[in-house]
Amino acid sequence: GGKDLASMLIGTYELELLNIFNDIQKNQFDNFIDIGAADGYYACGMLVAKKVKRSICFEISEEGRRVINENWLLNGAPGTLEIFGEANTDNLKNLNGVDYSKTLILMDIEGEEFDLIDENFLNAVRGATLIVEIHNWDKRFCKSYESILRAINKYFRIEIIQPIDRPTNSLPFLQTYTDENRALIVSEGRPCVMRFLKLVPKK
Repeated sequence: GGKDLASMLIGTYELELLNIFNDIQKNQFDNFIDIGAADGYYACGMLVAKKVKRSICFEISEEGRRVINENWLLNGAPGTLEIFGEANTDNLKNLNGVDYSKTLILMDIEGEEFDLIDENFLNAVRGATLIVEIHNWDKRFCKSYESILRAINKYFRIEIIQPIDRPTNSLPFLQTYTDENRALIVSEGRPCVMRFLKLVPKK
């Protein structure tokens, strides 16, 4: 959205995730599955950077699906892009030619993670590496977070992705901005500090 465009342009948007994606080695993953793909920022970026050969997007918004495809075309249509509507366990199970042991999944579905993540979902994507954005301000958080952690722990090792401060004093092009404006430029408009989990398959 518009509120985080500045942080996207200067490369601080979801810096926690960008650092993980930057560290991905060539051929570490074949597929990137983006559940809640929005405008394709990550799905197209992973293809442009040649981190994966195939990006599979799930995006509930029809306009979002159109924009994902447009962004991919504007970036030279690298790799293979597939775009679907809402993700569920059945369509994740039935994706053609996906080896989950060679798949990275990003989930950012605005609190719906508490509905999607259950035993059936976790069984469907076993072997994958997942990054899940936890919306800890969602009304279901207190009730549901512990139960999904228990389910996840059966199949995955849970790593907390630590929040990273956005330093602005070191960015030369922001030196003449006021303190308040520098802070606004790196703001992502969150109601609180984000919580990200990395789920690594247990052997």
